[in-house]
Amino acid sequence: MGFDKLTALLRSRYSGSRQADKYRSELRLRRRQPVETLSALYQDVRRLIALLHPSLPQDARDKVAVDYFVDVLGDPNLALKVRERYPGLLDDALHAALKLEAWTKDANERRVVETPSVSG
Repeated sequence: MGFDKLTALLRSRYSGSRQADKYRSELRLRRRQPVETLSALYQDVRRLIALLHPSLPQDARDKVAVDYFVDVLGDPNLALKVRERYPGLLDDALHAALKLEAWTKDANERRVVETPSVSG
């Protein structure tokens, strides 16, 4: 195979439209892993959005990223609570999710401590 054919093959395989489809699929299928931090999830969503929409202005990318981030949280209750705060930016969605997750963890730990044990 000649250099021109190889170059054409690589361009067609890794061109923008094919890569965009790949990133779109990754975003659509993305879910938060059980041990994954919200910050790691945030970074991955930000990366995929930047790759999917490189020509979109940052503020527009952020608005799209908020929806993807909330959708991939993996916890419907957390996602609903984050959405109720109407985050306009991805950073706002991350901060809301971090607060809510910390509050939920704290409340659950208090519930366990405050629950009297039944002794017979």
